[in-house]
Amino acid sequence: MSYNFKHRFTEETVSKIFEWILKEAARAGYLSPEAVFLDGTHIKANANINKKMKEITQSTTDPESGVFHKGEHKKCFAYEAHTACDKHNFVLEVQVTPGNVHDSVAFDDLYTKVTERYPEIKTIVADAAYKTPWICKRIFDDERKLSTAYKRPQTKDGNHEWWKYVYDEYYDCFICPEYKVLHYVTTNREGYREYKSRSYICEKCPTRAKCTENAK
Repeated sequence: MSYNFKHRFTEETVSKIFEWILKEAARAGYLSPEAVFLDGTHIKANANINKKMKEITQSTTDPESGVFHKGEHKKCFAYEAHTACDKHNFVLEVQVTPGNVHDSVAFDDLYTKVTERYPEIKTIVADAAYKTPWICKRIFDDERKLSTAYKRPQTKDGNHEWWKYVYDEYYDCFICPEYKVLHYVTTNREGYREYKSRSYICEKCPTRAKCTENAK
């Protein structure tokens, strides 16, 4: 069956079938895109975890997949289908990535496609994995609402409390509890913006141990 499917259908024809089904469902009045629900589902790849390229941990059988490992799951190569559904469980849009791509990283492409197709969307419903500053800003800038779970700020035991770091919006930087500047460096794979200090500034900081464990 999979061999038949692979040779009879291309990515383009599957996309056309998907769009036709959605148009027919909309014409019959079954779609309700005012609120969409985002989530990701892992799909195990048909690839042996022991057959990989060591330096980048890439499958030699299915190089487009990615290593997935969460909780009690065994490590395996997998894909993740990031989907946007309406309240009637119709899949309105999908974005497929390697299994090691975080939901928040896949958000941009999925959000862009589903909102272009359904500009009437008013609310985005998602779990805490999507609750990042960038995602919140993008949704709010589009004058839409984000409905998500409460995510408690995380502070390591013994470190400075998170609320002691003050954000300066104008200069896009943080001020630490010792009144030193942390500059923006990069956005990580989870979609979080990272801010770091200069090593020579923190070298003789009296509360350095409450901020970082780095040697330098």
